[in-house]
Amino acid sequence: MWDGKWIYFRGYEGIGHQLYRCPIRGGDALLLAASQDPVEPSESTDGRVLYFLSREANATMMMLPLDQPGAMPQPVAEMPNVQYEHQRALESDGIYFVPQSAPHTISFYDFSTHKTREILKTDRDINEGISISHDRRYILYSQLDENNSDIMLVNNFH
Repeated sequence: MWDGKWIYFRGYEGIGHQLYRCPIRGGDALLLAASQDPVEPSESTDGRVLYFLSREANATMMMLPLDQPGAMPQPVAEMPNVQYEHQRALESDGIYFVPQSAPHTISFYDFSTHKTREILKTDRDINEGISISHDRRYILYSQLDENNSDIMLVNNFH
């Protein structure tokens, strides 16, 4: 992930994945979290907290204070697990996400109240990605309508 100041990335040192941060202008990478299996790191709008998922599916949202050297990542208090890594959007006051327990739902976790509320319920699974418009009037998401494949034949390819 790139935020303009830092590049966040995963590394693997033989004991699991680690989360690193490196200055965009170059320099040494700093280990932020070890053995957390971090996925999709996103910095808060004020740059004080890094949010990431603990794994790709049925994942716990983790938070790491960036303004407290040596701090350990902690689960986001009272937030349900996220279905898949791309099914969330970080905003300044909370996180829009698809709960693991409700794959047809987009919910919102409020940072100030530690409460989750349902925003949208559909009749189909929500697929990869959630985006929120800048004015927060619209949510864009992909929906899984069919899961199939075709066998294709290519003629005259020689």
